Amino acid sequence: MNIGLIGAGAIANFLLEEINRKQCKHLRINSIFVRNKEKYRLLESNFDVTLYTDLEAFLDSEIDIVVEAANIEAVKTLVPSVIKRKDAVLISVGALADEEVLTQLNHLVEEYKNKIYLPSGAIGGLDLLQNAHALGTVTSVSLTTRKPARSLIGEEIDEAKIVFEGNAGDAIKQFPKNINVSIILSLAGYRENKNMPCG
Repeated sequence: MNIGLIGAGAIANFLLEEINRKQCKHLRINSIFVRNKEKYRLLESNFDVTLYTDLEAFLDSEIDIVVEAANIEAVKTLVPSVIKRKDAVLISVGALADEEVLTQLNHLVEEYKNKIYLPSGAIGGLDLLQNAHALGTVTSVSLTTRKPARSLIGEEIDEAKIVFEGNAGDAIKQFPKNINVSIILSLAGYRENKNMPCG
């Protein structure tokens, strides 16, 4: 399978190392969409990929699926065009906390018959939650997340402290780089009744 990446940051570099550098069987990253080709030029020689700054040219390249590994803004501005032509994997699932984005992507999935895949991240057993939800036996789910204080509040503390309590949508607004897992969890219950566009 030939993969196209959106973004060239830490996640993209990890994927390039694991897939291209280690020559992962049956997988190959061929194309990368970036905003600034000169900034990431070394990726071409280091990983034998082609950089694109034009989205249509990127989608025309030899790729079977697109992995978004950029940010929430990329999901909002680029993925609607992507899903009209290709299946996609979203890393920045926090974008789906925006009901308008979620609805738009849902409609596009239905219209163009492509799929959006959402990584489960740190949560195992999401299929069990989806099955329980389908049976109508789950009415609410709570998530407790523990992280180093500096990653959430920018300071060191010596003991456990609650820094947020609320719903998944509010969590992702306050901690957009840390709480993607809450969005995945909330969507596991959303999907069955509202045709959430995940594979």
